[in-house]
Amino acid sequence: MRRARKKKNIKVDRISELPECIVHDILSYLPIEDVVQTTILSKRWYSMNKNYPVLCFDFDYFIKNLKEKFPEGSSDFRKALKTHRKHVYKSLRRFSRKKVLLRAFCVRNFSVTYPELHSHLDSWITLGLENCLQKLELVLRFYPPSFYTLPLPVFASKSLTSLELSSCFLDQPLTLFTSLRNLNLSWCLLNGPIILKDADCPLLENLTLDSCEGFNRVYINNLPRLHTVDFYEACYTSVVKVKISSQSIQNVSITANSLARDWVKINIDACDHLKFLLLRCEGLEQKKFHSLISKLPLLEELYIFNCQQLRAIKISSPRIKTLLVCPRHNDTCLKTIEIAAPRLENFIFISEREREKPCVIKVADCCVSLKTLVLRCEVITDKMFHKLISKCHLLENLWIFACNKLQRIEILNPQLKRLHIVKCPKLQAVEVGSRNLWELFCGGSKEPEFSVADHLYKTDGLRFVHEVDLDFDFLSYGLAKMLRSFIRDEDLVEIITDACS
Repeated sequence: MRRARKKKNIKVDRISELPECIVHDILSYLPIEDVVQTTILSKRWYSMNKNYPVLCFDFDYFIKNLKEKFPEGSSDFRKALKTHRKHVYKSLRRFSRKKVLLRAFCVRNFSVTYPELHSHLDSWITLGLENCLQKLELVLRFYPPSFYTLPLPVFASKSLTSLELSSCFLDQPLTLFTSLRNLNLSWCLLNGPIILKDADCPLLENLTLDSCEGFNRVYINNLPRLHTVDFYEACYTSVVKVKISSQSIQNVSITANSLARDWVKINIDACDHLKFLLLRCEGLEQKKFHSLISKLPLLEELYIFNCQQLRAIKISSPRIKTLLVCPRHNDTCLKTIEIAAPRLENFIFISEREREKPCVIKVADCCVSLKTLVLRCEVITDKMFHKLISKCHLLENLWIFACNKLQRIEILNPQLKRLHIVKCPKLQAVEVGSRNLWELFCGGSKEPEFSVADHLYKTDGLRFVHEVDLDFDFLSYGLAKMLRSFIRDEDLVEIITDACS
């Protein structure tokens, strides 16, 4: 009996008993630094890491360590570069010799400063493609007019499913990427207009064009699997037309910060199933904007940044759940915002600079589902504030930033759970009547007089915090945590938190 009990207490390492291919799949979700640390666990883990099908070489990290040992440009420095070059070849050939499929090959921070390595980059990529490479990531540090010319085998590859390029020249059309699912181009030079239609790139799901040049037209039509399109225009390009018409597209982000008003024409009317739309277009006119929104019946998330030509925003979409309006810091055109969205749950308004006249926000009686309200408006008055929140009976989260004209406010929303008031210097009194309030945060040198319902003081549920010296990291963390509950894009969460704080 004693021996049987001892056997029951034996601890078994279930993860180490898994097949090597499954362990590799688990490790692929971890950062490369954490993967390397697993080599010290046991001899089996050390051998498994040798066959780990992800190779990532960060030249910035390598050069930084190299400069600490040898003076830059010395013979020892050049020898170390040559040794590192051989190490990359050796790692790639090991997969060819063992006939192991290479899942990802990443070259990051590859600089134009060391031309002796440039001639070998083509060979590295070709070796990776011979091992049925699935993901290729090239984050290079070439500066215009210098670009790295992408080798032809990349266009001809049938195994590539993900391609992320930076500072590269693509001298062939994008239609050759027939097996790609994700295509991300940043600061790249293209050879002619971007035209993708019907049978071109039939497997493409995500397309990102960030500050690319060399084209004057973007035309995407009827790609069967395309789900997300992100377009960021560089300030010096001459793009004149963007047309996207695919029934499968659900997320579109368009950034066009050009000073010219009629520099670009945006047409996404045919995207009937669009759910997410982000617009950062200085030249977008009011009539075109409202015509665009009226043709998107399934739109759920709308984010408007820096649209200088909009004087009045009217939102009457039946399905929209999240709305953000952030005018440019020197924008004085926006006068009114009218919202008639019965399913609206989250509304964020950020005005970074003080205006001569406040922007009037009108919320219709049908907007009874609002749960989160974030305000950063220096000229909003007590009357406007009370009129705005009086119809929000289901409001749970209220964040007030830099509302300099607020003096005495009443917040009687019965479902309110979190109240954050930050940098409102003239605020003297706050009356809170919610029975569900459990977090009350006040940030700034001057603390207003709070009048809270008596039953809240009788319980330990209320958490009251007053910070005189604001810790913006702490503040941004709390706001970001709340925003992540309904915003999936981490970059967008960071933009909003920076604008608020």
